[in-house]
Amino acid sequence: MVSMGSVVELNEQNLQDVLQSSVHKPLLLVFWAPYSEVSKVSLDVFTRVVTRYQERVLLAKLNTDDHPMIAQQLGAMQVPLVKLVVQGQIVANLTGQEPEADIQALLERLVGPMGEEEAEAEAEELQADDQSQFLQSIEQAVDAGQVDQAVAALESALQEDAEQKAYRLKLIQLYIQQGRQDQAEEALQVFPEKSSERKQAQAYLAFFEASKVLEPLNILQERLVNDDQDLMTRYGLGVYASLDFDFDQAKEHFWLIFSKDRNFKEDLGKTVLLQLLDLMGPQHDLVKGLRRKLFTYLH
Repeated sequence: MVSMGSVVELNEQNLQDVLQSSVHKPLLLVFWAPYSEVSKVSLDVFTRVVTRYQERVLLAKLNTDDHPMIAQQLGAMQVPLVKLVVQGQIVANLTGQEPEADIQALLERLVGPMGEEEAEAEAEELQADDQSQFLQSIEQAVDAGQVDQAVAALESALQEDAEQKAYRLKLIQLYIQQGRQDQAEEALQVFPEKSSERKQAQAYLAFFEASKVLEPLNILQERLVNDDQDLMTRYGLGVYASLDFDFDQAKEHFWLIFSKDRNFKEDLGKTVLLQLLDLMGPQHDLVKGLRRKLFTYLH
């Protein structure tokens, strides 16, 4: 039987193959629906746990809205619901709201503890979750006007682990917003020359410097209503959007400048588009398409 990976979408075409796979490995049937937020959370949790076991467990997810007949056939009368299938037999019905630790304990009883590679992958995932939660708390502090506290928290975190690139980038951003350019420049020197992180920090610093001579955002927004082809207005709005990490808006403003007048302000449209690419970083969804589009226009 062809390997299905750890997670598959259940449908009429693969139903029998998926059920048959439980002869070789435990199978979790996860029933969910778009209207049920609880079921979507349940799906995320079960998926996260199952993928740690590197295909020793299979999860089949079923959208009951799209496949009501399969749901009825398998006895899924509500969501969330999870059925554990072993050797072709349903051996347990779960509510879908079990704690993550309980789900992992259940799988360990079935297939044994995670291997070394699986454990390392889990540790990396948990570390990424911790980093994400920490950065969310930083954003919340900034939104609440507690910028000094956010800066202090980032500085403390970097003293404990200087390799946290995301923390350093956020700290540089806040230094810049506080007008502490010298400290921002010093902090970005830690990143290797030509690294994506240094380019991100330098791009943010460039946009911040550009914003110092711009008219206030509300005035530019009003001006755009009266003339949406005014390139200086578009430039200013693009700079403000970049500083807010609103990359879709920044791209729209900067691209209009570039496409309307290649010679505008000594090719300013190209310059800010390249800076925007640096600011977004190589992994951002918009980067690949924008680079291709820019290359086509330039060549």
